[in-house]
Amino acid sequence: MIAPVSPLPSASLGFLIIGYLAFLTFFKPVKAFCFIFGIKLTFDAFWFIDLSPIGLEYGLLEIFFVTIVGISFFGPRISFREISWPLVGSVIYLGWVAFSPISNEQTFYIPIFVRQAGICIGLFLGIRYIKNKVQLDFLIYLLFLSTIFPVLASFLQIILSYLDITILYHKTDSVRGFRLSGFYYDPATSGMVNIISLLSNLHLIRNNLVPKKYLSYHFALIPCAYFITLAGTTRSVLFVATVIVLAYILGKSLKQNLQIIFLCAFLLLFAQPYMEKLQERNLKDLYQGKDISSLWDELPRILEDDQYRSMFTGRVSLWQNIWSMYKSASPSQKLWGTGYTYANAHSSYFFLLLGIGAGGLILYLLIHLRLLSELFSLRLSLSSKKLALLCIVSILLLGTSTTAVNYTSFQWIVYLLVGGASNLGRQETLP
Repeated sequence: MIAPVSPLPSASLGFLIIGYLAFLTFFKPVKAFCFIFGIKLTFDAFWFIDLSPIGLEYGLLEIFFVTIVGISFFGPRISFREISWPLVGSVIYLGWVAFSPISNEQTFYIPIFVRQAGICIGLFLGIRYIKNKVQLDFLIYLLFLSTIFPVLASFLQIILSYLDITILYHKTDSVRGFRLSGFYYDPATSGMVNIISLLSNLHLIRNNLVPKKYLSYHFALIPCAYFITLAGTTRSVLFVATVIVLAYILGKSLKQNLQIIFLCAFLLLFAQPYMEKLQERNLKDLYQGKDISSLWDELPRILEDDQYRSMFTGRVSLWQNIWSMYKSASPSQKLWGTGYTYANAHSSYFFLLLGIGAGGLILYLLIHLRLLSELFSLRLSLSSKKLALLCIVSILLLGTSTTAVNYTSFQWIVYLLVGGASNLGRQETLP
């Protein structure tokens, strides 16, 4: 992977953008909100800038959080009836995250707290800024705009790789080999940006929110984003991307479906090397798990038996390590967590189990169950309901094999969309 650099022009531009947005939050918070989420996923390309030479411990992405705090404090008023139980639950969950290291006499680690605040912040901003469907659709349009440059850059990176030209970022390991990641740290993070692109783009197309003269560009970006998720060879990301595409093309305009299918099929002709990698890994996992009758029933054995350590590209070995650490913890640590953050857990659930304990993990799951229950019960348009449900399903599915959902902007954006959609439902349901 390309080593972090510290170019003064890039750092200066980053600080200029953050300063301007921070200024806007005081005087025009709604405008600041629109700017922030209209550039956020593109701005994340600044992650590589090393600020340690100027004495700063954190990077531009952490400093950008100042603008999120600003639009959280300022902006449209919130009435008491807009406060939802999932939001209350997320505040309790955040308190649990804060108390967990303290209960184990560990150092309170601010970056982990900030990242886990994504649920609470996203839901809160959705309630504060999304009051009607026009605002929700405009937010989705802004999010789509923020993905265009990263998607095109990643697609260009893949095309040039066929010519043995390497640009932007990539990772190499002994198990999965050479993997492209565009502007981002790893293919999983890049894949989440493409999931946001697919979700927002398909929502705009299916709800006739795209001007006719731009429709062909929107259609072209669908197979590009899907192809990038395939090239990343992260199976959970690819599965979620497939679920999103299928959810939007089933039962809709045959002409539009054929366009999407044709474009995706055309690009898949060039994806043979990546498909072979996926097939090889799938066959290896199937062979190792040939004596497993039910993954769920056999989970305790998988977490104990060394013969499964290399399954799922070595993820099982990480899960076994975490499970062993959790079992050796005291009863109090099993409940509250050890305070230890196993960043390379490759599973949100094991990451949370070890860090904030069984109690914290249960709270996390209950918040999502409550969100799902609320979305089904609220009087909400089908398009908004589908969007919010796909957001929750995406983050729960991705959490099975990656912790990136806890470390990236993906978390904020997912809960922002869910919070906004839920608020619309409450506006229409409550008298």
